[in-house]
Amino acid sequence: MTPTGTATLPHGWLHFVARRFLNPVIVGLGIAGRRHAPLGLVFSVGRRSGRAYATPLAIHRRADRLVIPLTYGPNARWCLNVLAAGACRVRLDGRDLDASGPRVVSRASLPRSLREPYRLVRIREFLELTVTEGQAR
Repeated sequence: MTPTGTATLPHGWLHFVARRFLNPVIVGLGIAGRRHAPLGLVFSVGRRSGRAYATPLAIHRRADRLVIPLTYGPNARWCLNVLAAGACRVRLDGRDLDASGPRVVSRASLPRSLREPYRLVRIREFLELTVTEGQAR
């Protein structure tokens, strides 16, 4: 059983394909995190392995806040790693940002401009982080 009480991730096969095949290609080609790229990168460290990971994700910045849709829910490995560490590094629009204070929030807590599009695709939970002051590069 996982922290939120669900046994498995939704769309397990899709998550597997993305994690094993699609994400490494996106990271390897350098598509995510570049200036004007549609995806950012979340750099995290494995909770058990200590291994460094780079995960391409949709990331929205609102002032000093970052909002990341939890497409596969809060039990995705990258999300659990960030929650356990309490911080991560994010590459967004060609800049590396240090972020801390991760917390899972509901769609209702988002600004309407983000809430409505994600309502249409039924994403209900998001990871919110605070860009650490003075650490943005």
